[in-house]
Amino acid sequence: MPVVRITLPAEKRALREKMRALGLGHREIAAEFARRYRLRPRAAWREAHGWSLREAAAQINAYTGTVGLDPGGISSMTAPHLCEHENWPGPGPQPSGRRPSPYLLALLACVYGCTAADLIDLADREQLPPPELLILDTYGQEIPNLRNENRPSQLPRPPAQSAPQQTLSALPAITYRGKPEPGFTPRAGIEREVLMAAHEGSDHAEQAERRDIGDATLEQLRADLIRLSAELTMAEPLWVFRDLRRLRRRIYVALDRQLWPRDQTELYLLLGGLHCLMAVAADYLGYSQAGEELLRAGWAYATVIDHRPLMAHVRIELAGIAFWQRPRQSRDLAQSGLRYLSDGPNAAQLHLQYARAAGHKTPARAPIVRS
Repeated sequence: MPVVRITLPAEKRALREKMRALGLGHREIAAEFARRYRLRPRAAWREAHGWSLREAAAQINAYTGTVGLDPGGISSMTAPHLCEHENWPGPGPQPSGRRPSPYLLALLACVYGCTAADLIDLADREQLPPPELLILDTYGQEIPNLRNENRPSQLPRPPAQSAPQQTLSALPAITYRGKPEPGFTPRAGIEREVLMAAHEGSDHAEQAERRDIGDATLEQLRADLIRLSAELTMAEPLWVFRDLRRLRRRIYVALDRQLWPRDQTELYLLLGGLHCLMAVAADYLGYSQAGEELLRAGWAYATVIDHRPLMAHVRIELAGIAFWQRPRQSRDLAQSGLRYLSDGPNAAQLHLQYARAAGHKTPARAPIVRS
């Protein structure tokens, strides 16, 4: 007879139903799942409810919207983000993933029906900052008391589950203003309000401090740009143009990462200088119009970061390209460049370009023959 293989989800579902039939609750189920399948506490509690990552994220978003924590849905939880929070700090020596803040742990505790302390283990405690551990150890046991005592033991399942759909009114409610719950004191309400605001700030700051590029990468990009700038005066322009384009693609990819403002400013500066070099190479190859378009792109990056020396350098290159066909425009470009830089070698070059264009009468550029 053929052997029937049971998939892992089916095995987990059977184990969950068996334990429920024996009268065991979510706490015992989560402990067994963590032991048997080597799950982190947050994943074990989610599995104890039988929710996928997407279903758990839907429950979290429904809860935050109902209790007034996120009425506009601007900070909605997603399945990938929840997965990163569950797997943090990861198996390696350096933490990986998203560190769950005390606010998020309190939120998960309300949704899963446990305490915040149930959702962290030794690996979490070794990596969590001491201030956050203090918050969790001091207030973690009080988190379930924020829930309505008439709340059912299990939250309603999303539509994908076979259980009947319940209304959001069955979800717990936290009263920050208005009629308090039994045993609710004004002092406790103020404390919870302040702590919740602090936790939200900590969670947002955690995302703001993320940096997906290192100083070594920025230094390498700068070194490559300097090297290609030197090669442009000696090597074949087409080869250098291709290398510049590959470098630009690397910078574009870097800009799509999570960056600090100073990193983005540095990359914009590199892009501005890179477009100047590409414009020079394009002009060497006989494509002056493409060179002007590249310089206008460089001007945009220089304007965004308000880098006046770079803006003056773009004007130098534009004036040089326009000189042969439009000497009057070349003169005006050189003059406008002096508004951004009044002294130094580049300012002297602008003065020379202005005098050269002002004394030029008729264009005398030889035609370019392309094969």
